[in-house]
Amino acid sequence: MFAMFNIVVTACIFLATKNLFTLLLVLPIHSLGYFLTLLDDQIFTIMRVKMSKAPPQSKAIWGIRSYAAGENS
Repeated sequence: MFAMFNIVVTACIFLATKNLFTLLLVLPIHSLGYFLTLLDDQIFTIMRVKMSKAPPQSKAIWGIRSYAAGENS
């Protein structure tokens, strides 16, 4: 899971900057992930679950919750 995240982030930065040296960002991002997994093996699973439980942001924009179809509260 983290390897895919690493590749996507690095590729997006590369496409935005069009600089081949940005591909070297794979190394520090991978190192960060490695050290985080030394602290807790399931850290990225925990972070994914925590981020997926975020409330919908459409209430502030449209005045209605996206998970409550048609309700105005």
